[in-house]
Amino acid sequence: MKKILILVFALTLITGCDSESAPDCFKTAGNIIQQENTVANFDKILIYEGVELIIKEGAIQNVIIESGSNLIGNVSVEVINNQLIAKDNNGCNLVRDYGVTKIIVTAPNIVEIRNSSEQSVRSEGVLTYPDLRLLSEDYQSDYLNVGDFYVSINNTNLTITSNGISNFYIDGQTTNLTVGFYAADSRFEGRNLIADNVNITNKSSNDMLVNPQLKITGDIFSLGDVRAFNQPAIVEVTEHYRGRLIFE
Repeated sequence: MKKILILVFALTLITGCDSESAPDCFKTAGNIIQQENTVANFDKILIYEGVELIIKEGAIQNVIIESGSNLIGNVSVEVINNQLIAKDNNGCNLVRDYGVTKIIVTAPNIVEIRNSSEQSVRSEGVLTYPDLRLLSEDYQSDYLNVGDFYVSINNTNLTITSNGISNFYIDGQTTNLTVGFYAADSRFEGRNLIADNVNITNKSSNDMLVNPQLKITGDIFSLGDVRAFNQPAIVEVTEHYRGRLIFE
């Protein structure tokens, strides 16, 4: 009889967890569904913990939340000061997979993407936004700085800032590339990003891989090297510690 009662309790717990009203710790994701959202215009994006961003360029702004049917009601998007803010408010998680929630954004122009999630930012197709900043840093804030970026770009100015362990996998081409790593162990994988002018500040213990065509300038302060896959005519990089500028 005791075993039967335990089995009945377990079955009740399992079936009860497959519900939007189940306690967060035991709530299953449910079927993956999408929900389109109407929001005000924005040109900046901020994603918080538990959210992955898929960014696409398009003439008509569109924001879609993708998540489990039991979770999507606790995922929010709102625009404050021209910034789209995406949050997954589902808390404790003991039974479901991580990385279920995605925000799929189509926008005609974006100037800034801040990743305050452990999940990634990914572009679908090539982004031609003229001036774009990719941020993963917690300077004087409580933002996370661990999520990676996978972005294809064709623009004029690309600025990347990190002070954590985010990695940046960037390809395409840009006129002016600025990469600033101000602490920790971020890595920049940009050998397939053709950049006319490159400016770097590397205080990371990891490497920056760049492909400068006309000029490379900046400073290396820590252990991480800057590996350049082309030697431009103008080279103005100061090595302050053990990190080196290496032409390959």
